[in-house]
Amino acid sequence: GIGLLALRMRWNSLSLHRCACIALVGIFGQNLNYAGNMLCGSGIFAVIYSSVTVWNAAFSRIFLQRVLSPWQWSAILAVVLGLAIMQVGARSEGSRVLEGA
Repeated sequence: GIGLLALRMRWNSLSLHRCACIALVGIFGQNLNYAGNMLCGSGIFAVIYSSVTVWNAAFSRIFLQRVLSPWQWSAILAVVLGLAIMQVGARSEGSRVLEGA
């Protein structure tokens, strides 16, 4: 099947303005990401920051219809298990960690 974002174009056909907008969105996202670190504990930040790989895999499967190999799925599962272990460790930072306390 065709993914929801199945556009076929070459990188050299994109305008500099469009590429700059994409870069600015990435910079804005990173700033929000690091600002969030100031509001939550380090354990929660590490879980959120490390889950980027899992979200990229999920979105590429959903929107782009990318087929992942069993090795790739097992690697994603290993990341999820590692994130779950980190989350259990984040509980030691206190019950109000999501509030930044």
